[in-house]
Amino acid sequence: MIAQLHPSSRYHRKMCNVVSTFCAVAVIFSLSSVSYAGATEAPAAAKRVEPRSIIVHLATNTPSYSVGNVISFAVRVEESCHLTLISIDGDGFATVLYPNDFEQDNYLPAGPTVAIPAKDAPYQLRLNRTGIETVLAICNQTAKRPLGIGHDFDRERFTIVGDWTAFTGAIKKREEELKARVARENRRRRRKRGKPPAIDHGPPPAADEAEGRTLILLPVSRAAQASRADQP
Repeated sequence: MIAQLHPSSRYHRKMCNVVSTFCAVAVIFSLSSVSYAGATEAPAAAKRVEPRSIIVHLATNTPSYSVGNVISFAVRVEESCHLTLISIDGDGFATVLYPNDFEQDNYLPAGPTVAIPAKDAPYQLRLNRTGIETVLAICNQTAKRPLGIGHDFDRERFTIVGDWTAFTGAIKKREEELKARVARENRRRRRKRGKPPAIDHGPPPAADEAEGRTLILLPVSRAAQASRADQP
């Protein structure tokens, strides 16, 4: 899939391409009480109280998709929270679709269905390859981001997570690397003329913070061939 500026957008900065694959809803999983796929947990020394789960509903705008289609998502939560929407393509490469440079406020109130991208958003999500795409929704009650993921929209409009299996197997390490990278970047910014604003991802979610997770598997098909009658 390619994230591109909407044709009617007034934005003039160069738009980067984000590659992944999207398509029709096939299977829906509720992940509100489990860890990221592939993550491992250390054995608890005492009985651990599971954090409260937030119910997240995730769907796409049509039941089927072909290469070249523009798609959107509909999200509804039963408790107000901060949403992160991640795509994982067939090769296991992950990209954060939401929040992004165009829609940075990821707070969702409980109740209403929210469209992503919003109808007036200056970008759109377009399918550009066949295959199976996983779209994961994570909603944190207080934290604005999941553990290990931070955004720097001055550098990239859509946050690249990279290899999903590697990420989920070392989330705590990625969080420490993120903190160190942000500290280095903010030191660099303080030395620059004009002093660009410091990066502030906010704290990661607390261990007992309420959270909801849901994913959908989406298969995308080739674009339908035009019939001979339709051809010039």
